Amino acid sequence: MDGAMLEALRVLLRWLHLLAATAWVGGSLFYLVALRPALRAGTAPPAVGSAVGREFGHLVRLCIPVLLVTGALLTFDRLADGRGNVLYAGLLALKIAAALVMFVIAWEFGRPGVRRRPSDARAAVLLVLGVLILLLAPLLRAVYGS
Repeated sequence: MDGAMLEALRVLLRWLHLLAATAWVGGSLFYLVALRPALRAGTAPPAVGSAVGREFGHLVRLCIPVLLVTGALLTFDRLADGRGNVLYAGLLALKIAAALVMFVIAWEFGRPGVRRRPSDARAAVLLVLGVLILLLAPLLRAVYGS
């Protein structure tokens, strides 16, 4: 594969990775600041909350494999050239650990037969971890040097 094609593939992988992460974090933010307050105030019927939760669950189940595949490919691409240093590896490990915690929380609520809403605390944890991950991305880029 020539250099231009390889770079185009990297851009596509980064875009897919960022799109999946942004969709998940944006949905978590929407739940905490818009849907949850509307449900509590009674201005949104509970059926709306159930329907939104179900559809958001579908989105998260799509985002997880996209994040895993693109993240693995991007990580291999970065680590294969040997330019990463200890700080890069530490920040990357923190990003991966935060993502794994998010995956576990999402898996717990996405299991077949489990019909419960995420607690406010778990929704907040998902949001905080998602924001942390999005903040780590430019730090990783700066430490890597590109």
